Amino acid sequence: MWTTGPGPFSLLHLADATTDNMQVYGYRPWMHNGVTFTGNADQAYMGQKYSTLDNTDVVIQWSDNPADSPWGVDRMRFIFTNGYNGSTTGARSMEGLEGMRLYPKNDNEMNVGIGDFYAYGGDPTERLHVRDGRVRIQQLPDDPETELPYKVMVVDDSNDPLERGVVKWKNISGFGDCTWRLQPNNDVASVYNGSTCPWNYDNFVGVGVQYPKAKLQVEYDGSGPNFTGAVTISTLKSTNQGGWGVAGFARTPFSTQFASTSFYGVGGFGSNAKYTYGVSGIANNGAPGIMAQDVIGVTGTAIASENAVRTVGVYGVASGASNGNDWAAWFDGEGFLGALSWNYSDENLKIDVENLSSSEMAATLMQLHPKSYSFNTEEYPYLNLPAGAQFGLISQEVDSVFPNLVKDVVRPEQVDSLGNVIEPELQFKAMNYQGFIPVLIAGFQAQQQQIAAMQQQLDACCAANQGLAPQGYHEQRDGQDGNLQEQRLLIFPNPVADLTTLEYYVPQAGKVSLSVSTSDGKPLGMLREEQSEPGAYSYAWNTTKLAAGTYFCTYLLDGAVVVKRAVKVSR
Repeated sequence: MWTTGPGPFSLLHLADATTDNMQVYGYRPWMHNGVTFTGNADQAYMGQKYSTLDNTDVVIQWSDNPADSPWGVDRMRFIFTNGYNGSTTGARSMEGLEGMRLYPKNDNEMNVGIGDFYAYGGDPTERLHVRDGRVRIQQLPDDPETELPYKVMVVDDSNDPLERGVVKWKNISGFGDCTWRLQPNNDVASVYNGSTCPWNYDNFVGVGVQYPKAKLQVEYDGSGPNFTGAVTISTLKSTNQGGWGVAGFARTPFSTQFASTSFYGVGGFGSNAKYTYGVSGIANNGAPGIMAQDVIGVTGTAIASENAVRTVGVYGVASGASNGNDWAAWFDGEGFLGALSWNYSDENLKIDVENLSSSEMAATLMQLHPKSYSFNTEEYPYLNLPAGAQFGLISQEVDSVFPNLVKDVVRPEQVDSLGNVIEPELQFKAMNYQGFIPVLIAGFQAQQQQIAAMQQQLDACCAANQGLAPQGYHEQRDGQDGNLQEQRLLIFPNPVADLTTLEYYVPQAGKVSLSVSTSDGKPLGMLREEQSEPGAYSYAWNTTKLAAGTYFCTYLLDGAVVVKRAVKVSR
């Protein structure tokens, strides 16, 4: 019986009179020949559902709240009970033993759980969720095997509580008799010592090859439609630590001795292509604005923890170019050496050794024309030429003077992985600046010989003229006014031992200054600077603190200059 609400819904309608309302959301007009239950603001029906004449389904229906309802989910549960004994779970508990549960996730999905989910304290999380026990298919299919590729069903054995035990697909190619093994940490391993299969260190793994010749050998003929241009690709993505996309380590099994052969951590070999690269390294920090500390295409480090005959970070050898363009290293851009650069210079490595003529080199150097310039970075951006003002020589000009220091170079066209030209071929002249070192040394030696000869002539002249200015040595003057012809400067005595006198005549009033400089033009100081009236003047010059050598005394009067040479001798 009921006190309020519509009804009855079916031939037999059982209503809980203790509730104030009768749930009607789950009712459908086809609920006629059966039993209806209403109570606790919910509804259920057991009976027949007619479709067409003599076409009837027997249904068990309940309503109305799925799991995403704010009123709490309404489940269908199958419970078995036995005599109550105070147990907390199982058939003899107050709740009873749940055998199956239907769990509506929402208005469109229903999960089926097998097992005691009440004792488990949760609901089925998958479309079919077996709480415990084993699943058996008594009659296995006997259809013929399908053509590859196909997949098999597997059970997730991870420790993820949401994924463990879930049935998933796996490609059949991942299975085999001992080819690969899934380790407890989900790594996949093969041909390792200690596995349950008869593999050991003598067995290899081959991908695309039946009889591999290395621990791992990958071969591909490149004829596939999806060939990317690479046989193997390694990608590392990590925000927590550094690492290597490809890492190679080679060493003996012993730490206290070395093998009599050679080991290479990473070896690269290329052949029979228009552009052949043994090892190629490219580093890119991504889009503009992405922060990067260092962007390095190839890095090489060699450190010997004990005594070693030689350690080399990067080693390059090149030979065999028909046009002489053999380069063990090529840099498009500036290079930097953090330490000294050494070259072959041993006498035993050289033949046809001859001394350079100092006088000839000095005369040849005078044919060179140093320049200031800037590189054409806009037309040749791919060369990474330095920006700003530069100082140097022009190869075409040097070629006519020192042809052995200039070389014709060909930078070949650069292509992408598909063979498309991205940078054209470039021919230019390059110069060996280091080759100028012996030439400059020879020219310097010739200059020093000339200076020494002139010094001997000066000493001889000074001695012959009893300390007066050497014969043939004239005053240097600079001025337009004829009245300045009487401007003069005398040094007496000269050569100088400790103290000498500078005598000078001022023909007209003006600003006077006396200064001294070294033979290479470096100023030593101002002796006198004042406004003077016409007349004769003198200055006592103390040279005791000066080293022996040649000095120049400059007398300046309102822009007119007179220069005299003073020779300091040792006592």
